[in-house]
Amino acid sequence: MLRLKNLSLKIFSLIIAIALCYYVNSDTNFSVIGFTAPIEIKNIPQNKMLVWPLGPKAQVTVKGPSYLVSQVATSKFTYKIELPTGVENSFRAELNKEGLSLPPSIEVVSIEPSQLEIALDKKVEREVQVVVPRYGNLPEDVKLIGIEVKPSTIIVSGPENSMKNVKRIETEPVDIRDIRTNLTKTLSVRSPGNLIESSINQVEVSIKISLQEK
Repeated sequence: MLRLKNLSLKIFSLIIAIALCYYVNSDTNFSVIGFTAPIEIKNIPQNKMLVWPLGPKAQVTVKGPSYLVSQVATSKFTYKIELPTGVENSFRAELNKEGLSLPPSIEVVSIEPSQLEIALDKKVEREVQVVVPRYGNLPEDVKLIGIEVKPSTIIVSGPENSMKNVKRIETEPVDIRDIRTNLTKTLSVRSPGNLIESSINQVEVSIKISLQEK
């Protein structure tokens, strides 16, 4: 009697397992969903910079078992593009499913865009003068002796095409309208372009004046 009972339990468990397997893999348990994946461009040569696209993303549509698809949609998948060795300044990358590390049971329905035009440029650096813009006029009895910047020059780097016209770099402007004494301030450096970086972000500015007798 006990053996018959155990056999019945085993048969029941087998039926449940088969039914569950059928349900998981049936068409009624499949879902189609889309998600946005950031695109990571790898293997950029050290002497080059990515100039386009900036912050690229791909819209990916996938199909698969509902429980897996929901996990994929909420996971932070990144589409990876590996540039070939010796790549030139332009490259067209095909966006295919191999660029996504998805579970085998997940089918990639579509990837938009299907291609990505990538633009690179030679990375150059240059030492440039730091300039302090001023606004307003000094009071009549105040004479400007000089403005000292430390450091007076800094290194900037960026894509060659963007760096052609970079001869100097400016700080945030300083207001001199109400200055009555010598003044030392820390000012932020303004980048001359979105892709141009400076070796430091702040400089120390000393403004020296003298008061004139009326």
